[in-house]
Amino acid sequence: QVQDRLPLGFWQYLPSAMLLMAVLTLLARTALVPAWPLARHSRAYRLGVGWPVAIASVLWLLLSNASSSGSAEPLPTWPLFNPLDLASLGLLLALARYGLQPAAHEHLIVPPRALLAVLAALTFIWMNSARGRGLHYGIDTPLLGQGALHSVVLQAAISVFWSLLAFSVMVFASRRVLRAVWLVGAALMAVVVFKLFLIDTAGSGTLARIVAFFTVGGI
Repeated sequence: QVQDRLPLGFWQYLPSAMLLMAVLTLLARTALVPAWPLARHSRAYRLGVGWPVAIASVLWLLLSNASSSGSAEPLPTWPLFNPLDLASLGLLLALARYGLQPAAHEHLIVPPRALLAVLAALTFIWMNSARGRGLHYGIDTPLLGQGALHSVVLQAAISVFWSLLAFSVMVFASRRVLRAVWLVGAALMAVVVFKLFLIDTAGSGTLARIVAFFTVGGI
């Protein structure tokens, strides 16, 4: 099975995550930059060093969440409170702090909305990976492959999670009058509806499928 070929544990990823977080945090806060040499060449460090580190951080988030099982052995692996999820959350916050600094995209064609879209996509990927790992270590659902696709409990959890997320995004966007964000939430809700009929309700009915159908319908 695919999940059996995943590397066990996460500890080999942790040092690189800590280094990336430290560099992004240092470059994002002018108050932490020493008088020499960073202050004198702050723009060169922010752009010449910061952006490659930010790209490396994005790749780290994608690869670690896709290739690691998230096992914290010999420590217990708890949902969200495990090295992989904590490191991912910390790196996302460091990326947001650096990327949304005006000096970080000075003289570059990188609109703030594009940065926010990338951060939102990375957060969505991480939250889905964390949910999958939480279910795997909690009730032993498959992590990847055909087993995950045909897992009734996992697919029902995905539908409920996506619908709650889409509804929250739509409510937030409507209150802030953010049309583009509202459309993203509506598109995710439409995907959930199609998923319900194409995957969740396919085949014989089960309690998990029924719960997912009525929960999403209620939302």
